[in-house]
Amino acid sequence: MKDLIREVFKATIELSKEARMLNLSSIAIDGSKYKANASY
Repeated sequence: MKDLIREVFKATIELSKEARMLNLSSIAIDGSKYKANASY
């Protein structure tokens, strides 16, 4: 599924660029890490 997800992501980015909904002049990556407790 990894390859399929990659292709869908690429297609989403391309469509967003074509619709002028996306500007890739700057990109930020958040490297925050939080401890999570998924059991309620």
